[in-house]
Amino acid sequence: MESKSSFDQLKSRVKELEKAEKALEYQLKIEQLNSSLSNRFIDIDVEKIDEALNWALAEVGKFAGVDRSYIFQFYDNDQKMDNTHEWCAKGIEPQMPELQGLSTGDFQWALSKVENDGTLPIPDVLKLPPEAGNEKDAFLSGRIKSLIMARIQIEKRMVGFIGFDSVREKRGWDEDFILLLQNIAVLFANALERKYKREELVESEARYRELFNNTKSGVAIYEAVDNGKDFIFKDFNRAGERIDKVSKDQLLGKSVCSVFPGVKDFGLFEVFQEVYKTGKPRHHPVSFYQDHRLTGWRENYVYKLPTGEIVAVYDDITERKQAETQIKKALKEKEVLLKEVYHRVKNNLQNILSLITMQERYVKDKDTLGYFIGLKNRVRAMGLIHEKLFKSEDLTQINIKDYLESIVSHLTYSFDVNIHRVKIHTKMENIYFNIETALPCGLLVNEIVSNSIKYAFPGQQPGEILLELKELKEENKDNYMLVISDNGIGISPEYDCEEKQGLGSKLIKAFVLQLEGKVELDRSKGTKYTVYFPRVKK
Repeated sequence: MESKSSFDQLKSRVKELEKAEKALEYQLKIEQLNSSLSNRFIDIDVEKIDEALNWALAEVGKFAGVDRSYIFQFYDNDQKMDNTHEWCAKGIEPQMPELQGLSTGDFQWALSKVENDGTLPIPDVLKLPPEAGNEKDAFLSGRIKSLIMARIQIEKRMVGFIGFDSVREKRGWDEDFILLLQNIAVLFANALERKYKREELVESEARYRELFNNTKSGVAIYEAVDNGKDFIFKDFNRAGERIDKVSKDQLLGKSVCSVFPGVKDFGLFEVFQEVYKTGKPRHHPVSFYQDHRLTGWRENYVYKLPTGEIVAVYDDITERKQAETQIKKALKEKEVLLKEVYHRVKNNLQNILSLITMQERYVKDKDTLGYFIGLKNRVRAMGLIHEKLFKSEDLTQINIKDYLESIVSHLTYSFDVNIHRVKIHTKMENIYFNIETALPCGLLVNEIVSNSIKYAFPGQQPGEILLELKELKEENKDNYMLVISDNGIGISPEYDCEEKQGLGSKLIKAFVLQLEGKVELDRSKGTKYTVYFPRVKK
């Protein structure tokens, strides 16, 4: 009995040693596989990553004795997923072509588990819980009996997963294999991250190249030589070829001074050196470039890239400068012409005044003589505006304050007003009118002030005349208000009868009409005209 017990103990010990040896051998194989996978992915070229992923799926799939291994990757804001890589054991039909564009929402239970726990081992698909109904149906339709999934995570975000399926038999997943799978997921995540960044870089370069070649501005990229003593062309866009009438192939690798010998006199070379040394962007203002081959006006913006290269973005504004020159020339010619017109009109009006003055000498009747004086004042008011415009730098605008004060000053002289008895006050803003507004405004002031001087203060009666012009700030269809008032004897009520109105009254109405305005007459304290009018458009 004792001999048999010893034999059983020895037999049990042998089995334990065999089990330990198998476990050690299994662990050694896992370490060898880990080492093999790590070596394959260290410093791998981005172009070979897909090939390495497929190789790794095959190696691990064979080691684990599964029927299928695969990678799924998310896209469209993680709403969709594609089966991007696959390995199948002999006799197992590939599934990847059918597993494209799947909705991640249909696998919410499984994906949540994988995201939270890192792995999801499923020894028996038939025993999945009720909340995994979608997953269960999908797995059974693929004849999957057992599977395991592992999270692929980049920067704390799940971007996909690795999966291993057993189709022919049910099976479990030991801790060593789960740990191996987690390590593989990290390797895959690092490789895919490099691939994603490379793809993003390629896309970014493609967008940059499209922008670079299709922008309407010329763009030239330079590399500094000898610490900024010279600059050679590194790149040149299509707009630059068109602007400078040179092909990219003709200048790449050449010095900017050899291609554009006038660059130093142009002032741009000095800007290159400054930007290269300081790193601060510079604007090189519109300047004229000239060499034996090329001439034209250019405007440049220069900045430095993080790589140390200098970029010049520039525009050819030669046509714009030529157009500006032609416009300036045309404006100068128009200015000369307008000055000549104003001068001739002023001279013609002066001739008219001379004729009226000559005729005036033969007039003996006092009332008739008064008509001649009024006529001369109106002509002078018209001549005065042309004189002001002739002397003005702006031939389209006139300072209405200066113009009206000149009219009042002339009327004071014309009627020999005693300035101590009749005082004329002006209160006006510096407003500029075009001639279409200024002329009827001046004639209106001339007419009303003339009437006040002649009729408001009979005998030696003292008095005051007020002339006020201001712009209305509040919202109003009338932009300006002109007030001409006196504290004299006032206008007779007969003025309201049109038949009793004289020429002056009719002219006042005509001038207000020309201003497209309206007039209010107040006779309560002397005579007060208030005229509201807009700026008359040309």
